[in-house]
Amino acid sequence: MKLSSVLFVAAAAIAGSLATFGSRQASEDPRTQTSYYANGQLETECELKDGRREGACRRFYADGSKLAEGRFEDGKMQGEWTFWRRDGQLDAERSGTFEDGEKIRP
Repeated sequence: MKLSSVLFVAAAAIAGSLATFGSRQASEDPRTQTSYYANGQLETECELKDGRREGACRRFYADGSKLAEGRFEDGKMQGEWTFWRRDGQLDAERSGTFEDGEKIRP
Protein backbone atom coordinates (compact mmCIF):
# COMPACT_ATOMS: atom_id res chain seq x y z
CA MET A 1 0.00 0.00 0.00
CA LYS A 2 1.33 3.42 -0.90
CA LEU A 3 2.12 5.93 1.82
CA SER A 4 -0.52 8.34 0.45
CA SER A 5 -3.17 5.61 0.81
CA VAL A 6 -2.09 4.88 4.37
CA LEU A 7 -2.23 8.57 5.26
CA PHE A 8 -5.69 8.91 3.69
CA VAL A 9 -7.03 5.93 5.67
CA ALA A 10 -5.50 7.27 8.90
CA ALA A 11 -6.96 10.74 8.31
CA ALA A 12 -10.39 9.26 7.62
CA ALA A 13 -10.26 7.22 10.84
CA ILE A 14 -9.27 10.26 12.88
CA ALA A 15 -12.00 12.38 11.30
CA GLY A 16 -14.56 9.68 12.05
CA SER A 17 -13.59 9.50 15.70
CA LEU A 18 -13.67 13.29 16.02
CA ALA A 19 -17.15 13.35 14.53
CA THR A 20 -18.27 10.95 17.24
CA PHE A 21 -16.96 12.96 20.19
CA GLY A 22 -17.10 16.70 20.74
CA SER A 23 -19.81 17.27 18.18
CA ARG A 24 -23.08 18.94 18.96
CA GLN A 25 -25.18 16.39 17.17
CA ALA A 26 -28.61 15.65 18.57
CA SER A 27 -28.91 12.21 20.08
CA GLU A 28 -31.02 9.56 18.41
CA ASP A 29 -33.92 10.85 20.50
CA PRO A 30 -35.20 14.02 18.77
CA ARG A 31 -36.28 15.34 22.18
CA THR A 32 -32.72 15.63 23.53
CA GLN A 33 -29.39 17.09 22.47
CA THR A 34 -26.37 15.28 23.83
CA SER A 35 -22.72 16.00 23.12
CA TYR A 36 -19.48 14.55 24.48
CA TYR A 37 -15.90 15.66 24.96
CA ALA A 38 -13.10 13.83 23.15
CA ASN A 39 -12.45 11.87 26.37
CA GLY A 40 -16.01 10.47 26.22
CA GLN A 41 -17.30 12.59 29.11
CA LEU A 42 -20.77 14.10 28.75
CA GLU A 43 -20.54 17.77 27.73
CA THR A 44 -24.13 18.87 27.13
CA GLU A 45 -27.55 17.40 27.74
CA CYS A 46 -30.52 19.55 26.76
CA GLU A 47 -34.19 18.95 26.02
CA LEU A 48 -35.35 19.85 22.51
CA LYS A 49 -38.65 20.76 20.90
CA ASP A 50 -38.88 21.10 17.13
CA GLY A 51 -35.08 21.04 16.94
CA ARG A 52 -34.60 23.95 19.38
CA ARG A 53 -33.49 23.92 22.98
CA GLU A 54 -36.63 23.86 25.09
CA GLY A 55 -36.63 22.76 28.72
CA ALA A 56 -33.92 21.57 31.08
CA CYS A 57 -30.28 21.86 30.07
CA ARG A 58 -27.06 20.82 31.80
CA ARG A 59 -23.44 21.42 30.79
CA PHE A 60 -20.36 19.81 32.25
CA TYR A 61 -16.62 20.37 32.30
CA ALA A 62 -14.42 17.70 30.68
CA ASP A 63 -13.73 16.19 34.12
CA GLY A 64 -17.47 15.58 34.67
CA SER A 65 -18.13 18.38 37.16
CA LYS A 66 -21.08 20.69 36.53
CA LEU A 67 -20.58 23.85 34.50
CA ALA A 68 -24.17 25.12 34.18
CA GLU A 69 -27.76 24.16 34.79
CA GLY A 70 -30.96 25.90 33.77
CA ARG A 71 -33.85 25.98 31.30
CA PHE A 72 -34.47 27.20 27.78
CA GLU A 73 -37.70 28.58 26.40
CA ASP A 74 -38.01 29.19 22.68
CA GLY A 75 -34.26 28.54 22.31
CA LYS A 76 -33.25 31.20 24.87
CA MET A 77 -32.05 30.98 28.46
CA GLN A 78 -35.02 31.55 30.74
CA GLY A 79 -35.46 31.63 34.52
CA GLU A 80 -32.88 30.62 37.08
CA TRP A 81 -29.47 29.52 35.80
CA THR A 82 -26.64 28.31 37.99
CA PHE A 83 -23.01 28.29 36.86
CA TRP A 84 -20.01 26.72 38.56
CA ARG A 85 -16.31 27.43 38.23
CA ARG A 86 -13.82 24.67 37.41
CA ASP A 87 -12.98 24.35 41.11
CA GLY A 88 -16.62 23.45 41.87
CA GLN A 89 -17.47 26.76 43.52
CA LEU A 90 -20.61 28.67 42.55
CA ASP A 91 -19.94 31.33 39.90
CA ALA A 92 -22.16 34.07 41.31
CA GLU A 93 -21.23 36.54 38.54
CA ARG A 94 -22.59 34.30 35.80
CA SER A 95 -25.50 32.78 37.77
CA GLY A 96 -28.84 34.53 38.01
CA THR A 97 -32.25 35.01 36.47
CA PHE A 98 -32.51 35.19 32.69
CA GLU A 99 -35.27 36.46 30.44
CA ASP A 100 -35.16 35.94 26.68
CA GLY A 101 -31.49 34.96 26.91
CA GLU A 102 -30.40 38.05 28.86
CA LYS A 103 -29.43 38.13 32.51
CA ILE A 104 -31.89 40.41 34.29
CA ARG A 105 -30.75 39.98 37.89
CA PRO A 106 -28.20 38.10 40.00
